[in-house]
Amino acid sequence: MQKIHPSPIEAFEYSSQLIESTTSSLGDWARRIGIRQRKRLLSDIGLCAHYCPANGKMLDVGCAPFFTTIALHQMGYDIQGVDIDPNRFDALLARAGLKVVKCDFELEPLPYSDGEFDLILLSEVFEHLRINLITTMREIRRVLKPGGILLLSTPNFMESRKLSRLLIRGRTGDIFKQYNRLAEIGHMGHVREYTAGDVKHFFNEIGFQCRKTVYRGIGKLGVSPAAIAHWLIQYLMPPFRKWFLLVLEKKIPLAESDNKPEK
Repeated sequence: MQKIHPSPIEAFEYSSQLIESTTSSLGDWARRIGIRQRKRLLSDIGLCAHYCPANGKMLDVGCAPFFTTIALHQMGYDIQGVDIDPNRFDALLARAGLKVVKCDFELEPLPYSDGEFDLILLSEVFEHLRINLITTMREIRRVLKPGGILLLSTPNFMESRKLSRLLIRGRTGDIFKQYNRLAEIGHMGHVREYTAGDVKHFFNEIGFQCRKTVYRGIGKLGVSPAAIAHWLIQYLMPPFRKWFLLVLEKKIPLAESDNKPEK
């Protein structure tokens, strides 16, 4: 008898319940993400299921706190995870039956063969990277099959509220808070946020083509004139929403610059 797998919503609720019940000191951080970013996480799950072949192999890079990884595993997908320190969540991963490899992929090669995966998810990770984006993203490209898909989600620098803060206050965020996350939760906060155009250009240079751009995240409709204005801007003009996701396809043939030493 064929096994019936849960729907994306059912799988997400299962992952949320597992995370909710963890006793990890990082449990509160994980639960806040699940509550505040539920729609984005469900969107990630749906896009992975849409772009990955039925018998394809997925990799979730920088996957803590594992909402999408656990959900896709529950849905029957062959998915593995990579995280800088999965030991922070040992009890949760054991209960989920999930394979997550410890790897600081900014400093170490990914422990996989060339072209091993049909789809790679890099969700809300790109903005945390601080060493060499070219080397790091070429390593991701290496383990992706020719024609394979990289789904990359990252905060949108063009979000209307950020632009407003920049114009009024002369700043977009709290640098100290982002760097202090290394001590608080074991990984870096946001180093830099980008526009969709920035990221598309970058990935084109290293051998990807962008098949689709998805703008996501509309703030709550508040009662103040400013809150109403931001809601209307984001509702009517998607490029000013909170996040964007790029559907990036590994180009065939390889870009001429790939893996060649500089002269």
